[in-house]
Amino acid sequence: MRDAGDTPNPETSRLNFGLYDKHVGVSFWIVVRIDAALARRVAGETSVGKLLIKSTDRDFEASRQALLKRYVTFEFTPEVASINWSVFLNDVKQHSVRHRHQGGLVLFVIEGRGSTDIDGTLYKWQRGDLITLPICPGGIEHQHFNDHAGKDCRWVAFYYKPFEDWVCHTMTHIQDHTDASAATGIGERIASSQTGLDLKLPEFQYCEGSSGRQTLYDALIQIRDAQRQLRGPARCIRSADEMPWEVNAHGIMRWYLHPLFLYTALRNFNAYLQCLPPAAGAVYKGTRATKCFSSCAARDTR
Repeated sequence: MRDAGDTPNPETSRLNFGLYDKHVGVSFWIVVRIDAALARRVAGETSVGKLLIKSTDRDFEASRQALLKRYVTFEFTPEVASINWSVFLNDVKQHSVRHRHQGGLVLFVIEGRGSTDIDGTLYKWQRGDLITLPICPGGIEHQHFNDHAGKDCRWVAFYYKPFEDWVCHTMTHIQDHTDASAATGIGERIASSQTGLDLKLPEFQYCEGSSGRQTLYDALIQIRDAQRQLRGPARCIRSADEMPWEVNAHGIMRWYLHPLFLYTALRNFNAYLQCLPPAAGAVYKGTRATKCFSSCAARDTR
């Protein structure tokens, strides 16, 4: 991690902030863009409820999947303000369950170092990184590992309910997290830093009225295949050490995901980290077209 700095320099986009510096509070935000009609309906359904879920409000539960603390679980936690999210903390003691399901969720690492095996590729991560589980035909088989068993290793998952419906989410349980043999044979290949920037979209042949040459459907399938090719090499880890800080009208931010980032494993979220210096706050935003959830990663120690 970077060494903590005392004062941000507004003239540079790369700020020297430690993620858990005692002088800086940090909030991690997930934003999902939805259309105005859906926003009004969702606002009417979830306008009353708890806005803050503290860690002490929830207990850890041990299951065959992992040691979890569930903050929000869709409609099963009706007391919260937004029931469209599943937000839970995974305390990875040695390794998690091995399972397969459709992607579309992100995991923000708040403690420790570890690795995630996604379809045979091993991705390394550490505190401050963002793990992105891609949306793939047939889902993805994956498992998470603590690289230093006995030391704290935790991440928080964010999953948006409509995505679960849209991708026809199913869960296939492969191996319990208590299985001692789980760590053998993982990671057939280590993920490289190649991001797919050297790949180019092919020239498309479709022209209106030239159906004898290629149909619009053929061109759309060609575009789909090209997009899959471009996304294939995209890394599933958004490393904090590679993400610059920026000072903007909203505050001090580090962007992990945005639809404008073309070569990321996921483009269905806006995800960013925001530093909150003492006696400072974020710019107030009012919008009916987005839903967001934040997890505070540090506390005010003044």
